[in-house]
Amino acid sequence: MKRVRDEGFKIDRVKVYRLTEEEAEDLYKEHSGQPWFSKLVKFMNRTDSVFFILSRQDAIEGLKALAGDKDPEVAKEKQPGRCVEFAFISSHLISSDVDGTALW
Repeated sequence: MKRVRDEGFKIDRVKVYRLTEEEAEDLYKEHSGQPWFSKLVKFMNRTDSVFFILSRQDAIEGLKALAGDKDPEVAKEKQPGRCVEFAFISSHLISSDVDGTALW
């Protein structure tokens, strides 16, 4: 959360919540035809997630830049040590869950 604030975002609301299978399916429905869809759904409802409502003048572009590239190798090359995706991967957390689903 500090990292998000440091990038100039206002955190308007935070909610810790575990998605149901149905909610995860609905959230990612645009990917439903993909062979990895069921793994994505299981991944997203395996444990609690932290949801943020953020605001900033250029919130969509800013969040995309902060999250970094979806490919960790590209993120590492483009923004070493800066983007959130690479920071999570490089600190050996269980997963690198940074998603702005409604934004992409």
